[in-house]
Amino acid sequence: MSIITFITTEWVLIHRYTRQKRYYDFLRNFCVGSLFKYREAITQQFRCQKPTITVDLSDIAVFDSELLITLNQRPDEELCLLESAAHDVLKNTILQAQECNKAFDLQIVLKSTQLTTALRFLTAEHVGRLLKVSGIIVSASKVKSKATIVEIQCTRCGNHKTINCQDTFASVVLPKRCDGDTKGTSGEQNECGLAPYVVISDDCTQV
Repeated sequence: MSIITFITTEWVLIHRYTRQKRYYDFLRNFCVGSLFKYREAITQQFRCQKPTITVDLSDIAVFDSELLITLNQRPDEELCLLESAAHDVLKNTILQAQECNKAFDLQIVLKSTQLTTALRFLTAEHVGRLLKVSGIIVSASKVKSKATIVEIQCTRCGNHKTINCQDTFASVVLPKRCDGDTKGTSGEQNECGLAPYVVISDDCTQV
């Protein structure tokens, strides 16, 4: 059982890497005439310190139709890979490495020309899929920042941890118990109690 699990996990990681590499090739090499459309856009947005890149789904379809199908079926996972690929393009092919030392996370906005799906036709099979719907916005909340790297600290012993939250729709779950290595006078592990961690907002990276 453990061998099968290991092989399955390794296959999933390889498959994710392959898809991210395809997104990287798309963002780096997609051309409109003689213009490298997304490579130039990423460069411009970085220099203006605007971390948003608009990607047209029709461009992905032209470059790799199977990649678009996967994106439509699993947008939460695929958007994370697409944003990671955009950062790789920024880091590896556009700017000098030292310029990318500063935190700059790119956020992908998708643009689609596909036909809209009427709300009354939405069913359980559409859950988790990428869809285009039409309607009237009756209310809107303020834009909120999303943390991509969360710094937390134990309020009892001061143990510090870093939580990576790169997935587009993921949320952070704080550990219920502290795993710090502080010990009391008896040499036994100190008990910090339940839910001892708090978020250090000033140290978090956000988009």
